[in-house]
Amino acid sequence: MKKLILITLLMLTSIAVVAQDVQSIDILDADTAAWRKEVFTFPLGFAPEINYRGVEEARFPQGWIKTESDNFWSYVFAWKIDYQKDLPVEELEKNIGLYYDGLMRIADKKKTDPEIQEAVVLFVQTSETEYIGKIRTFDAFATKKPLTLNAKVIKYDCPDQRETIIVFRLSPKPFTNEVWSYLNEVKISSEVCQD
Repeated sequence: MKKLILITLLMLTSIAVVAQDVQSIDILDADTAAWRKEVFTFPLGFAPEINYRGVEEARFPQGWIKTESDNFWSYVFAWKIDYQKDLPVEELEKNIGLYYDGLMRIADKKKTDPEIQEAVVLFVQTSETEYIGKIRTFDAFATKKPLTLNAKVIKYDCPDQRETIIVFRLSPKPFTNEVWSYLNEVKISSEVCQD
């Protein structure tokens, strides 16, 4: 009986340490008072089909889920994953589609909303490391209506660490809206590609 208690305590301690380590990861640099942080590990619980290993960090500004807010559905997230020499547009589109499909299924906890459809994702590669695009999904969190997000994506390589960082900035607002200046304030951490 003592062995079972000891093993259980050791397992719980290990889980707590791993959870602490994951939460202490800083891929993105943002004002913590203005931006709420969430961290997830790959495979993502809501989108296990995305075949990456690593960590996601998401940053949400105040009011991001309030329909009346200027920041509604505007946020930044980054994936720090195993090294990806190339990131074909088709792979990016497929994985973001899986991401939003899974996210909206999780948000629709009662599985009652018949309007939830698969995301439609379109990206254009504008340089070797940058992409812009649109994501047509369903807002299962706030409005329970279709939602189109504009997206800017930047890929950073950390070859010494054999890692790639992909930063996503998203908003339903057009790229000319001032919310994009606010999203651009969230930068990649200067230490993220260092040993």
